[in-house]
Amino acid sequence: MNKDIAVIFDFNGTCIFDGKLHDQAWKTYIEELASREVLGNEIEDYIIGKTSKEILEHFLGYELNDNMVNQFSEEKERIYRILLAKADVKLAEGLEEFLDYIVTDS
Repeated sequence: MNKDIAVIFDFNGTCIFDGKLHDQAWKTYIEELASREVLGNEIEDYIIGKTSKEILEHFLGYELNDNMVNQFSEEKERIYRILLAKADVKLAEGLEEFLDYIVTDS
């Protein structure tokens, strides 16, 4: 019996593990935006696990409105997409087989 199914995935960290690419995109963008080097410990302390607003306000040193956060975040995402296109990113282990199973056995 065939059933219609729907599957929703959180792409980042579920289908691919691209956290380091996001970290690199933030580092690259912040260095350009703030005109200073982002040190290794700052990535762990002020980027990983933080919201875009928290990251940007920390490195820029002033409060941002939502429009500014969105605009800056879009630029960071542009850098991330460039890095992702150049990276050799693999699907999470077992994902391809799982997707095949869903398509052929549902």
